[in-house]
Amino acid sequence: MADGTQTDGRRLNLRGVADAARSARLPYGDPENLTRLDYIIVAVLCVDGFILGLVSVFFLPSYVGGVPFPLSVFVSAVGNIVLVEAARRLGFGRAMAAVPVAAWMIAVLLAYAGGPGGDMVIPAADARGLFLVLGGLVPVGFWLFRDMVQFDPAHRSGDRGNWLSR
Repeated sequence: MADGTQTDGRRLNLRGVADAARSARLPYGDPENLTRLDYIIVAVLCVDGFILGLVSVFFLPSYVGGVPFPLSVFVSAVGNIVLVEAARRLGFGRAMAAVPVAAWMIAVLLAYAGGPGGDMVIPAADARGLFLVLGGLVPVGFWLFRDMVQFDPAHRSGDRGNWLSR
């Protein structure tokens, strides 16, 4: 069993498992054929991204004991990846899958803007704000890049210029 064989001597076909997992994914969406329900789903994912941005901003100055511990950087990184992967599994292209991350970024950038009394949720001199922006965008950027590199050749068309919508 450790050498990749089953009890009856047959070899496991792990390539077939990967192909089955890849084919279980819904077909990629066509931006020209989006229905009203598709727009509602993207809107719900955008609201989720905005809420994730607010939660990550408000929990950024958290402490564990007496030490600053910005756990929300990790939560926003994982949350953005989950939002993008959910959109991709629902059949949206890369550009539509990245829209919830744009909503997250809007929420984070609004926290940098001063309020009516000059209050700032994230001070510009605080390095944790930079960690939040980088920690929320870099992992999901790598995730989308990985998705572009590992694109299923069965869906690949001759048009290489339209890589963002696949």
